[in-house]
Amino acid sequence: MDLLLAEDLMLLLLDDETGAVRQTHVRPLLGGAVLADLALAGAVEVEEKRGVWHTAKVHPVDGARPSDALLAAAYDEVAAKPRSAQDLVNRIGKPLKDDVTEVREGFECGINLGSYQDVKVDDVIETFEMREKKRPA
Repeated sequence: MDLLLAEDLMLLLLDDETGAVRQTHVRPLLGGAVLADLALAGAVEVEEKRGVWHTAKVHPVDGARPSDALLAAAYDEVAAKPRSAQDLVNRIGKPLKDDVTEVREGFECGINLGSYQDVKVDDVIETFEMREKKRPA
């Protein structure tokens, strides 16, 4: 099972040390990646631009609704009403930040404990964060 463009993009946006997102405008980036995935899958098409003042609209391809839940939700957004790609990028991207960080079916999630390899079933892993606390003057 391949990753979606939005999932690949999210991995690139994460800081290697902290795991935090290093980008402030994540939603339109992810929305654009999902819209690109739909286009690559042949699930949407863009109409020809008809003039200077007319914005080309994105339309769903009948019978091409993807089985992937994330792409299917985006397809449904496209199918609701023909819109410009710019509008769809923002609409599709709005709920995506949380969706693409979840582990999808067919993938595994794990933890790396460095050189420690003796982990057994029912072991408990506790984490702590050490912070330096300044004393009042």
